[in-house]
Amino acid sequence: MIRHPARLAVGAAALMLLGGVAVGITSASAAGSVTATYTKTADWGSGWQAEYKVTNGTSSAINGWTVVFTLPSGTSVGSLWDGRMTRSGNTYTVQNPSWASNLAAGASATFGFTGTGPGVPPTSCTVNGQPCAGGTTPTTGAPTTRPPTTAPPTTAPPTTRPPTTAPPTTAPPTTRPPTTAPPTTAPP
Repeated sequence: MIRHPARLAVGAAALMLLGGVAVGITSASAAGSVTATYTKTADWGSGWQAEYKVTNGTSSAINGWTVVFTLPSGTSVGSLWDGRMTRSGNTYTVQNPSWASNLAAGASATFGFTGTGPGVPPTSCTVNGQPCAGGTTPTTGAPTTRPPTTAPPTTAPPTTRPPTTAPPTTAPPTTRPPTTAPPTTAPP
């Protein structure tokens, strides 16, 4: 009977180990991802308002989030709320507010801002280093599209020859100048 408690202890340890490994393998990214969705909420011609909704689609809470987005040239953020913002050129980095660093599993947080310029959507966006739509960060590098290998079309020289006939000439005038001398007046 002494063997059974030892077996139970070893079996329990093995189950705990296997359970620990299973829990260790299940990560936040395996259960889902953190996303950030851009929405333009108002436009009044000379300015606009927009927001990002950061959603924790993972199975566990996250401690902090960072959204980095780039606006097109001529567009800029004026003021921001419910986040902490820094700027470098047209790229804006927004972090969670200090009073709301944790985001529970399945929960969302929203930050908003006003802007000037055309009010077009950002040209790029990441949240916690990943694309805002979720998934993995795309690699950047040389373009994968090759330039065309065929030569561009050339224009052939014209096949029409210039005219061979002489241009028309004008005949000299047929009216002769008068042959009489102009009248003279006698001195007084």
